[in-house]
Amino acid sequence: MCIRDRLLVVWAALTFIPSYFARSLSFDFIGWPFSFWMAAYGAPLAYLVIIAVYARIMNREDRRAEEAKGNR
Repeated sequence: MCIRDRLLVVWAALTFIPSYFARSLSFDFIGWPFSFWMAAYGAPLAYLVIIAVYARIMNREDRRAEEAKGNR
């Protein structure tokens, strides 16, 4: 399973699992219902982390490919 597939699974889990269990996540978190907090703040921040991880890994792979091309 490549990194893209793993990140896609994490994205899907962050999108569908909290919404599936939203009714059972009915406790307050910092004065707001946890399901609201997760939808409004948690998931978008996690998406940014996923994007950052993907960009970092792809930049590293690009550098390795350029180095390998230069060594030919």
